[in-house]
Amino acid sequence: MLVILTAFAVLPLALPWLTRRMGARGFLVAATLPAVAFVQAAVMAPAILAGGEVVERVEWIPSSRSPSRCAWTRSAGS
Repeated sequence: MLVILTAFAVLPLALPWLTRRMGARGFLVAATLPAVAFVQAAVMAPAILAGGEVVERVEWIPSSRSPSRCAWTRSAGS
């Protein structure tokens, strides 16, 4: 889902370049994005309508479970 949302932000910025390169066929390439988004929504619809939820997680900073990886350490003598 995040990829499709990012594509909806990037494609309009790239469309002028795309149409210069491909002419009117660039709009056909651009039209595939809404079609892909519709297919993804149609695939997820049965699970959502059955009461489920769709969750997408992006881990920005991996968690460190080891305390030895801490940048600030203090010795017992100080």
